[in-house]
Amino acid sequence: MAIDYKKTAISSLISLNPFLCITITQPHSYLLCHPSSQKFEASCFDLQLNWSSADHVIERPFNSCTPMNDDFIYALLETKPGEPHPKTGIPPAFLTVTCSDIFSNQACVKISVERPMKLNFRTSMGKATITFLQRFQEKFTKIHPFMDYKFSSSSEKDVSVMMNVLTYLANIKFSTSQIIMEFTPLLDVNSEKLIISAGYLNLETDIETCKDNVKCLDLKLNMSSLIVQISSFDQTWNFLEPLSFSTLLKCHLKPCLQIELCILGESLLLNISLFHGLKMKMLIEAILKHFQKNFENIKNIFHSDIKFKDIDSNLVDSETKKRTYWNDDLRKGSFQFIQVVESDEYSPKPYEIVFNRFSANEPSSMTWCYPEPRTLTKIEVSPVPFQSGEENCDKVINCYLQYWNSTHQEYVNLCDFKLSETEQFNLDLPDLNSDSVAVSNKWRVLLDCGKCIDEDGIFEKENPYLSPLALAACMSIDSCFDPTLVPVFQVKASFELAKITFNNYFEKSGFSPKLFPFEFDDESPHIQVFSILTFINFSCSCSKRISKIKGELSSGVTCEILEYRNLTMLPIISPVDILANLTINLDRENVPIFDMEFILNPCFIRLSQSIFHTLTYTMQSISQVTQASALKNVCSEYMLPNYYIICNNLEERIRFGQTYARSRSPLVGEYASFPN
Repeated sequence: MAIDYKKTAISSLISLNPFLCITITQPHSYLLCHPSSQKFEASCFDLQLNWSSADHVIERPFNSCTPMNDDFIYALLETKPGEPHPKTGIPPAFLTVTCSDIFSNQACVKISVERPMKLNFRTSMGKATITFLQRFQEKFTKIHPFMDYKFSSSSEKDVSVMMNVLTYLANIKFSTSQIIMEFTPLLDVNSEKLIISAGYLNLETDIETCKDNVKCLDLKLNMSSLIVQISSFDQTWNFLEPLSFSTLLKCHLKPCLQIELCILGESLLLNISLFHGLKMKMLIEAILKHFQKNFENIKNIFHSDIKFKDIDSNLVDSETKKRTYWNDDLRKGSFQFIQVVESDEYSPKPYEIVFNRFSANEPSSMTWCYPEPRTLTKIEVSPVPFQSGEENCDKVINCYLQYWNSTHQEYVNLCDFKLSETEQFNLDLPDLNSDSVAVSNKWRVLLDCGKCIDEDGIFEKENPYLSPLALAACMSIDSCFDPTLVPVFQVKASFELAKITFNNYFEKSGFSPKLFPFEFDDESPHIQVFSILTFINFSCSCSKRISKIKGELSSGVTCEILEYRNLTMLPIISPVDILANLTINLDRENVPIFDMEFILNPCFIRLSQSIFHTLTYTMQSISQVTQASALKNVCSEYMLPNYYIICNNLEERIRFGQTYARSRSPLVGEYASFPN
């Protein structure tokens, strides 16, 4: 794509401003239609995207004004051949798009990128895009002067169109073999780059519809070897070491907005340095400023009137805030009873009750599902006869009432109760205004079968005295739906190991007044690890309701610190388990009320001269970095963190270290060095 803006009649040359070049290698597509199934597939062997900046101008003859591939100087998309097929040896295609059941309301789309690709983003690309749109708009108005070229968009209309598209698609899958994204803000000539790469990415979406409306949207993300780093002309710094994790995002739109996020990973390894942290902050601020500026320019070009409405808890519709109650709806409502065998794992759908019989791994249970998240307000348990041949049996059966926590993907025990042949029980459920109230669309009751000793003296579970079908007959359950009790946002993050490595950065000028006239040989490291903070079985969660925010953190913690005498790591905090809870309640005037609980098991903290020595030089390093960032081109004094410094006052070069070892270091005359 290119747009001419100046013609030279004398030389018969035309000036062009190249914008974007798309090269598609071996495109292929086919369509298969059948009354019961349809399939469309499109693929290409390779794809290349190249572009040029807004001020890049070329000259071409008037009779041949098409730019060549070499005229586009920047690569937006780069690809590699990838791994060939193990049997055929054919290299994979870059892009394959498959769509099945396209004429039904349950279409499935699969997008596969089987070649490693790299995306290069520069700030000048935004200016080139805006320049192209402006000139395209000018040319369009010259051809059609009486046609209104102004575009407008409405947020409500765009949302409705997007919802209609989502109702048409039931499942979308996207996968890549390797992807690298490089951001270059071009702050100066030797600008740092922000690089984000992933070895494998698999994204899948599931859309649940109800009456031609989107009810729930699920997004599953699996990623391996995620790396975040900054790179410059002389060094590369990894903020995030290779990380593999899985993410599940659920967005419920009906009957009320509810967002759930769950992140599970193995090892989270972070490298923290104040010097590189300031570089990262500068990069992110420049990138965000660039995107914000270009977004405003694009809005001005298309005259878009996009307005997003803020959701205020005080402006919620009165009908939405109204509570809805149901009385004994399991027996009086429209629930369908379903019995499953031991080998089946069936999850109930709305208005279904599933009865699971006793098995070796799972006890008997009754599980039911509501169409919306509800809380139970009242449960009455009537006497029920047991399946026992004994007369005058006073045996009771312990039962557990549990609710499904979709964020943690597990059942949580709410309360215990008992079943008897002669007594009636009323469960003591939490009040609707209490902090322990549970809200869920899926509930279940477990029957405790107990244990007995067989003839061989081995513990085994007893057969239950009650069929799970009898639970629905003896239990009267009242429920309530209240949008104010439903968490608007829930998030959980869990890692088996989380390690944070803290580094000192030493600014060096090659001079120290304390060691005059010696100069340093610059062989000591600029970056050095001084502390490692480790979290074992790290787990944190947070939930937000309309007027309440609740967070929880639990983990085992250890901490090590470097001592400079022998360059070894000393434990400063022995392994200890911590648990922290924070609750923020908002009153009617939105004034926050904090309630915090912190539980720390007995632990040992080690303090010594070496630890204080390291912490002192850490503070000096932080002060040195902050002063250097505030006052640029200022020469700072050489820091001396080590206990030992070797100085050579001879005119000859000396070597120190083990004989015939590679680690032997030379030291010329009138130079000093740190022993590593």
